[in-house]
Amino acid sequence: MTIENTTKIEIDTKEIGNYFTKTRTNVLVALQKEMTAQSRAMWRFVSIQYLRGGTTPNRLAMRSGHLMRTTIPIKTKIVGSMLEGGIQFGANYAKVHIGPEGQVTTIRPKASNKSGYLFIPVGKSLSRSGVFKGKYAKGGVRMVKQVKIKTRVHPKTIIQLFAPEVKRGFEEAIKTAIK
Repeated sequence: MTIENTTKIEIDTKEIGNYFTKTRTNVLVALQKEMTAQSRAMWRFVSIQYLRGGTTPNRLAMRSGHLMRTTIPIKTKIVGSMLEGGIQFGANYAKVHIGPEGQVTTIRPKASNKSGYLFIPVGKSLSRSGVFKGKYAKGGVRMVKQVKIKTRVHPKTIIQLFAPEVKRGFEEAIKTAIK
């Protein structure tokens, strides 16, 4: 850009275009890094707050640890004009325990189960953490036609808890990228 006699201003549009392209790239990279950091923080929080300890109305007891091991941060990526990231619950039974508040899932025996009952181990058939000891376990079994399970972990609540920190982190990332 050159200024002549303070009345004529010449602007090199290619230079401005390069500046905006570079700034856009810097902002996207900064936001991607921030999303990755936020996803990891959310993963740590969910693992500690919701997937350990005793079972309560909003917490799942860790039994075998499979749900916690398969809960992972999603690899952050740019898709079109969107940035995708977060966490993923990998266990196939996660949808029973994790979902909208008030959601109830009914579990019934498979059609191949000719008895029509679910067999739920109780008492000495369970280890201290609540895992079935195996087919030779001595102890009781409770037979039921179906079980209803309410969700305990609510993604909307997690997002509401994290929203202020995510917003602050994104604002800071953008300020740093533009400087």
